[in-house]
Amino acid sequence: MTSSRERFPHTLSESGPAAAPDGGDSAQNGQSGREERDPRYDRAFAALSFVMNRHFIDHLLRSMRELDMDAESLILLGLVSHLGLARLMTPGAAGGDAAPSRREPQPVRLRDLTVVARLPRETIRRKLVRLRDAGYLEQRGRGWVLNPARIDERIRAFNYQTLRRLLTTARELEAILSRTERRHPASADGPPPGEAVSSAPPCPARTGRRPNPAPNGRPPPGGSSR
Repeated sequence: MTSSRERFPHTLSESGPAAAPDGGDSAQNGQSGREERDPRYDRAFAALSFVMNRHFIDHLLRSMRELDMDAESLILLGLVSHLGLARLMTPGAAGGDAAPSRREPQPVRLRDLTVVARLPRETIRRKLVRLRDAGYLEQRGRGWVLNPARIDERIRAFNYQTLRRLLTTARELEAILSRTERRHPASADGPPPGEAVSSAPPCPARTGRRPNPAPNGRPPPGGSSR
């Protein structure tokens, strides 16, 4: 019998802090910093971060307003929907290449949601009941599934607008990266423009260290012997 973590798709269980090799937080142990980054990212960090944050906040607020629920309920609704469908996919496949191996979504158990969402068990149970009462979820045995009857034209229109906004944001991010590349073309012959390497020794005033004395105690030309 496999554990709940082994049954989760990698996009949820293995990308978060719980997946750190030493059992700690990946953001704290530096795991995320070891990944080799596109140099354009560091150059355009502020602009990229602004656009991404704007998209995430906009999507969260739109979802809370349109679906009339709090952020934690949104997360749980998304997890039940995603995990229930992810378990239909052919093992090893991902994205558009994945073909459902079964028709019915698989119920997601409270224990699994507790592991992934990292929320108190009672909080999750209470919010799942509220989502059920609102018609978004159905309880099947010891698990929860998305209620297909709740996916009406209003939800489809909301998802369509979400898709358009996501694609617009992706194009904007690509444009920022392209502009950054044109302004700072990569060079294999040396450092990027504006980052010339100096062969001069470090200035004592900047390093806080005095220059090495001349050989045999002799002062340098034009210098003092003190």
